[in-house]
Amino acid sequence: MLNILQQTISILGLACVGVLFALVFATSSRFPSQTPSIPGLQPREFNPCLMDRDGRLQGDLYGAVRQTIDGGGEDLLCAGMIRPNGDGIRFIFSHNTPSSTAGLMLVIGISNLGPGETGEDLPANVTLIDEATGRFFNAQGIERCWAAVQEQRQLSIKPVAVYRVDGELYCAGSLPSVNGLESVTLHGVRFSGRLSVNTS
Repeated sequence: MLNILQQTISILGLACVGVLFALVFATSSRFPSQTPSIPGLQPREFNPCLMDRDGRLQGDLYGAVRQTIDGGGEDLLCAGMIRPNGDGIRFIFSHNTPSSTAGLMLVIGISNLGPGETGEDLPANVTLIDEATGRFFNAQGIERCWAAVQEQRQLSIKPVAVYRVDGELYCAGSLPSVNGLESVTLHGVRFSGRLSVNTS
């Protein structure tokens, strides 16, 4: 699972849909066991989403992937970090499955938001990864999705500041597939994730 996370973050850090396209076809439906790392993009923790109140991801998927998502605590892996360009924060959620079992991964990058801040109608870049089939669905950097963050509760300060971040995600249209003609529509997505910020 960690290798999958590193690959995903590296791809998103490059912010290039073409790279995603090439990667999926080069690796079939699986990710390579070793991937190049980009300094500053790997989160310090990608563990079960346990905090003062368990993290959670809820919502419905329609279209090429039809599924109700409702997971939290031990059943949900989560991580959060400052985006590579410093503009906003990024959250990663994945169902906590055995390493041999492929699942779904949702990545939410929220602009115009810093640690401890809240806001409405914040531009969001969203990526859904279906690990079982190697399909990527992405908002492609246009104003298609937005987030509302109602609370950021600081849980620790040093050496890493940790926040529990509660919010909602909504999209005006579906997320097109990077490597096909399909699309996925997200509905009623609510999240409670962990943001880690280096304070040293």
